[in-house]
Amino acid sequence: MSTESSNKDLTLFLIRRELKTASFIRELSRLGFDPTAFSLDLDRAILLLAGFQDHDDDDLLNWYYRILEVYSEKLNIKDETALYELALEFYLELRIKLKDLQQKSMPRIILPGEM
Repeated sequence: MSTESSNKDLTLFLIRRELKTASFIRELSRLGFDPTAFSLDLDRAILLLAGFQDHDDDDLLNWYYRILEVYSEKLNIKDETALYELALEFYLELRIKLKDLQQKSMPRIILPGEM
């Protein structure tokens, strides 16, 4: 198995755990409990495994938490197949974001006649 495939599999596993935990934490909060002790803090590990070099960037983390909230709200904890599909969609969101960030950081080549 290639390293890239192993990273993807591990990332998907962590995303599934992250989605379940986020859903659990939201329910605990809704019931009036303090859920902070149940947080797994997998965000930076997931971002690093997905290819983000600057995984401590506040803007990136804020984006991550917004996406996590959206996807965890879609979660049906009793449907394992749906969880796998949701984790894959989440992973694809990460990859799209990574590609966008990489394209923005690439220097623009000015062609002759554009000056």
